[in-house]
Amino acid sequence: MNKWYAHQKNIDNSNVNLICFAYAGGSASYFAPWGRCLPEGFGMIPILYPMRELRSGEDMPETAEELAAQIVGEAREIFEKPFIIYGHCTGAVIAYETACLLKKECGLTAELFVASSEPSPRMTKINPRTLEMSDEEFIEYAISLKLLDRTMAENKDFMDYYFSCFKSDFLLHQRYDPAGKETPLECPVIALRGNDDILSNDEIIIDWKNYTDDFTFRKFDGEHFFVNQHSAEIIELIAEKYTSLHS
Repeated sequence: MNKWYAHQKNIDNSNVNLICFAYAGGSASYFAPWGRCLPEGFGMIPILYPMRELRSGEDMPETAEELAAQIVGEAREIFEKPFIIYGHCTGAVIAYETACLLKKECGLTAELFVASSEPSPRMTKINPRTLEMSDEEFIEYAISLKLLDRTMAENKDFMDYYFSCFKSDFLLHQRYDPAGKETPLECPVIALRGNDDILSNDEIIIDWKNYTDDFTFRKFDGEHFFVNQHSAEIIELIAEKYTSLHS
């Protein structure tokens, strides 16, 4: 098995695979429960970043572009079958860079691209000050954004495992330069947002429409991690869109 994925489901018998990119601090295991919701003919391949699970001893690249280049260069087999790309938060940025590189270097285009809780690349919000924060300052900043729960932040065992991974991922996102990031995806795009997500608004999520000729925008009840409560609905939406494209 390639080191770039884990918790895969039904990939031997699938007609199309859902390639999943996790948020900052997240891992391939986050998507494991999604396997129970997959419709017939769908497989799932969660991307496993460095610094977690069986790759805990590997360093995370500093930029989304570098990470995407590693995925495309070392995990070409993931994209042999028709594929749909899904990215949540930071994962959507990595997913976008991966999609662009697949097109440029391999001539491959996703069947569908799904961005969740993340503005379009050119509207990506960055705060350069985070690159200079101490760990203590960074933790308080993450709590203020509701990306980290204070109770979890006070749990030493949890933070010993999670914090370095989360911070590396977050800073990768903060190094992203949105200038000039306007390459179209050449496939339909679905953009998703939680009604109460304080990290985004409708305008910057809907800007994904400028990356495609076929755009869908959906909102769900919940905050930044609304997908935790709506994963079955999201998979159903993806499956319906994919089916409509092939009917």
